[in-house]
Amino acid sequence: MHRWAVLLLFMFVLLNGNEAVVASDKIIVSSLRPNVEWGSFNLSPGGIETAEIKWSCCNKILLTKDEVNKLTIFLSKVTQRDVTIFTGPAPKGGPTRLELSIKPNQRFSLVFNGDYLLYRGSQVYFPELREFTNKIKKRVQSDREQTNLYASLVAPVTRSHEYEEHHKRLVLTLLAPNIQNQINQFYKDRLTTSPQFAPFLGGTELNVLYYSSHMEVNVTLTPYVGPHLDVGMDSIKFHVDNAGKVTVAEYKHVKNYELPPNYKSLILREEER
Repeated sequence: MHRWAVLLLFMFVLLNGNEAVVASDKIIVSSLRPNVEWGSFNLSPGGIETAEIKWSCCNKILLTKDEVNKLTIFLSKVTQRDVTIFTGPAPKGGPTRLELSIKPNQRFSLVFNGDYLLYRGSQVYFPELREFTNKIKKRVQSDREQTNLYASLVAPVTRSHEYEEHHKRLVLTLLAPNIQNQINQFYKDRLTTSPQFAPFLGGTELNVLYYSSHMEVNVTLTPYVGPHLDVGMDSIKFHVDNAGKVTVAEYKHVKNYELPPNYKSLILREEER
């Protein structure tokens, strides 16, 4: 007899597990699984503590207090008559989700499927709410675009010290033959030997200005003789066109450095110049 009672109870649950339980004036949530009771959200004023919209893999935005209040008004309008059973297919491609934190200590995740809002096995036709969330998403995306535009046009570009040093080394190395040639030309009437320039040594300043037709490269350097004895400071301005042609725009000798006594013989006398 006990076995028959259990069997009859199972048949009853199987046949009636998906029927609706009326709970008017509240949004109803359900499950297609048998023997799971339907619940309801507490949407009294101030009932939603936080609401967050998530979409794609990594996008999310926490709603403002004003937006949460509007969301509460939207959801409170849903009644039992609006709720139907969701039979699929499931939304694809990282659908938009609405994460709600409701007093006391309850969390719900609602999923958008076109104009429908899904929760477990239930759905509600809710195009107004989809439009509401889309406006918030567009606002966030617009804010991000404005931030990116500001960063690219106005905000200073922050580079690591290592990146700056690599960039500087590359430009100086490529221009090294042109720089050495200019040093040779300037010091040939001043010293018996040509000073050297090494792009891998410190003490060289580099400034690059970018234009649509060319680049302007300003180099301030200290040529040396012997065991790195500085002979002076010089400034050279190069123009590099878009085809890679390098021309000298200006060579300026800034100042001399005095050589030690045992190297003064390198200095050409007036009559030797």
